[in-house]
Amino acid sequence: GSFASTGMHTLAGVGYGLGIGLTAMGARRRAAYSAYSGNDPDSPVFVVTGAVLFPVGLIGMGMVRLLLWLPTPECMDASCVRRYQDFSSFGVGSAALVASLGAGMLMYGTGLERAKRRLRVSFAPRFGREFAGLDLRGRF
Repeated sequence: GSFASTGMHTLAGVGYGLGIGLTAMGARRRAAYSAYSGNDPDSPVFVVTGAVLFPVGLIGMGMVRLLLWLPTPECMDASCVRRYQDFSSFGVGSAALVASLGAGMLMYGTGLERAKRRLRVSFAPRFGREFAGLDLRGRF
């Protein structure tokens, strides 16, 4: 029935949202560890790739659901409806995976930049009237 279908689609949407959010939070935590351990890849690659994949996945989720729902009323039997809905469920799940990957990469890249900035050490000469030396700044 349509009531059960609405409930299951809502539950699936909540699950996809939680998956995307938890992936992003985990990637942010992993970025801090990567920067601390000295294994810090180039973050712009992650930021740009994530910024492309995340909206593509979100838009894909909506478009797959819409484009495979539109022809459903023209079906004459249950197997036709089931076929469209099966393809729709598979497509939305795949697009959610792409969105989760994009969110993770985006948060990893931004978290990496933030962690690098916090761990950056800088030396600067410092001169005064009665002293000369080095000024060491950073977080240890």
